[in-house]
Order: sequence, then C-alpha cells, then structure tokens
Amino acid sequence: MNIRKILKNIFHEFNQQDITKPQTAKEYLDKEIEELPIINDLKFVNIDDCMRCLEKIPGILDCLEGFTLFLLSMTAPGNNSIVEVGSYLGRSAAYMALGSIVSGKKGIYAIDMFPRKEDWYWGTDGYYHIRGSDYYLENNVFKERENFFYGDRFYDSTLEIFTDIIKKVGLERHIEPFKGTSVDYSQLHKIPLRMAFIDGDHTYDGVKKDVFALSDMIVENGYLCFHDYSNSFPGVVRAVDELVIKSDNYRDIYLVKSLLIAKKKNVTNNISP
Repeated sequence: MNIRKILKNIFHEFNQQDITKPQTAKEYLDKEIEELPIINDLKFVNIDDCMRCLEKIPGILDCLEGFTLFLLSMTAPGNNSIVEVGSYLGRSAAYMALGSIVSGKKGIYAIDMFPRKEDWYWGTDGYYHIRGSDYYLENNVFKERENFFYGDRFYDSTLEIFTDIIKKVGLERHIEPFKGTSVDYSQLHKIPLRMAFIDGDHTYDGVKKDVFALSDMIVENGYLCFHDYSNSFPGVVRAVDELVIKSDNYRDIYLVKSLLIAKKKNVTNNISP
C-alpha cells in the first residue's frame, strides 16, 4: 500500500473541493438551494426530504430547533399569522412556513433590517453595526458575511438574497419579508399572532424591545419563542428570565437546545382578534 500516494490523492481532493466551494450567496443559491418536494403535491408529505431541503438554507438554527419550529407552527392555536424577528436568509421562516402549509394556516411575517452593504458601519466599541438597529457583529464574522452577501456584487442587499432563496424553495406565497424592526412592525400591524419567534438583536435591551413590541399580540395559548437562550448570550438569558420565565403571563416553558418556548396564559390582551 502506497501511503504517500493515498495521502496525496486525499489532499488533492480536499484542495479541489476547497477551490470549487461556493464563496458567494449567488453561487451557493444556484448550487445548493432546491424546491421543497411538497409544493406540487400535499397528498403525501415526506418530512425527512423537506427537512433536508430546508437545512441547506444558510443559517445558525440547529436542525432539531428548526423541526421544533415546524411543529409549533402547525399546533399553535387559531389561524393567525406568525411573526419572526431576525430572519437572516430565511431558514427559520422556511421551517415555520412549511408547518403552516401542512396545517393549512396563515404564513410568516419575516422581520429583519435586511442591510445593504452601505448600511454597515464600524462602531467605536470595536464592532460592526447596522444603521437603525442595535445589532452588531465581530470584525471576523462581518468580513465573512460581507464576502458571502456582496462579494460578487450580484446582490445589493440581504433582502434580495432572502427573496431569491424563498422563491427557489417555493415559499414566496407563505413568507412576507418586512424591512425594519419589531417596533416598526407593531406600529403598522395591530393584528393577533398565534406565534412569535425572536432571534434578532441579542443584547438585553434589544430582546426587551422585541418582547414589548410583540407580546401583547400573541393570543391565548399562543407561543413566544427565543433562539440562543444560552450562556453565550447573557443578554438574551437576562431578558427572557425577567420578562417571560418570571412573568405570570406564560406557562409550559420548554428548552430545545437553545430554543426557548413559552405558552401564553389567558391574560387581558390589547389586541382584538
């Protein structure tokens, strides 16, 4: 057995894969994103195939967390819409939209700043920020995303990437993007929600703003969910502990990896169904 030849072939294959690996959103979308297999036939739904399809959408959301969102979107009470904050490129919205399709319910409002390249700026705190929000990224993370989003100049904003991904997957009729913050959304849409998923600004103040903007809209027995409830994000943990876990407004609180789920109690709601 020629070990040197085997190792040479392995490294050659690795280098070839590295060279052809998609570097921009356009390249990745063209090569990896596929249409959901259920779009043309709802009589038989292969959930495994659907999950494999959605896992290819860029995002940090774990596949078990995504499957949980899929189930929650199916079982949340009523036929009101779902709102998510922090849509990125559509992964979490797609999981919830799939559940909405299978259960015959209304779809998703996807709230995000959807920045253009010029919307980012370097702050005095040593982080990159998006104008009009408290969202921030470390320098190395921003540089990676900058190249992925805008590197080939095909896309001008993440909204364009989000829209193309959702269209290619086949969910454009079930997901409506909203450019702005949860506060902006709540001022324009005074409608009840069966579920809200918060995964935007991970600072303490940012999470509080999202909760205050959306919590009154959630119907009785509806779900309020948070991503990244973990020691890595103390702002998320502090805000959720104060406003949800220690609150009398929620019950049946569960944690799936870093996805925290709380069910709304029967409390006076400011939003009329």
